[in-house]
Amino acid sequence: FALQAVRNIYGLMPADMFLEHQALESNFKRSAAQYRILHLGTHAQVSDIDPLQSRLFFAKEADTIAPGDDGNLYAYEIYSMQLKAELAVLFACETGRGAVHSGEGVMSLAHSFMFAGCPGVVMSLWKIDEKTNAQIVTDFYKHLKKGHTKSEALRKAKLSFLENNHGELANPFYWGGLCVIGDDAALYSTGNRLYWFMGVVIAALALVYFFRRIS
Repeated sequence: FALQAVRNIYGLMPADMFLEHQALESNFKRSAAQYRILHLGTHAQVSDIDPLQSRLFFAKEADTIAPGDDGNLYAYEIYSMQLKAELAVLFACETGRGAVHSGEGVMSLAHSFMFAGCPGVVMSLWKIDEKTNAQIVTDFYKHLKKGHTKSEALRKAKLSFLENNHGELANPFYWGGLCVIGDDAALYSTGNRLYWFMGVVIAALALVYFFRRIS
């Protein structure tokens, strides 16, 4: 479902795709600073004992694994990066969860991206349902592209989901896990129909999609 989501998002905007074995940690580290939006849809593992050891999973080459390219992008590595993205979408489980530190708040993977330079982050509060949230995150991009703010785009995506899904799927577990923190400004301008230059990086189950800047 994460793969289906990124394919749908790919249909909304031009992109370069790095698939499966090309979705290396080194590719992300080398290219992430170029883009205005980073979207990672992959597996995550949160460490409450040592938040710096929380990690996102990327592909790795079995034969030649260079130091720092083992397929594990740790929080401490993200903290040391200098990102220019105005939005990071962390489409993985519990990317907003972590230990609470006095003066810092929740030391989550989302926190590491904000520290690295991303003023706005879409994160998950629990182990989200991949199928339902794949629909929501796709609609989120549709509304974002129409010029809505980040939180309004996500709100509209959730309302659309609820309008078309009832019964058990109306339980907040299925649609309430994603939220926006930080800067809420829109990324597209609809008044003069000029789009901001932007790029997107997407990883889905060890898939990374690098989106080039568009106008």
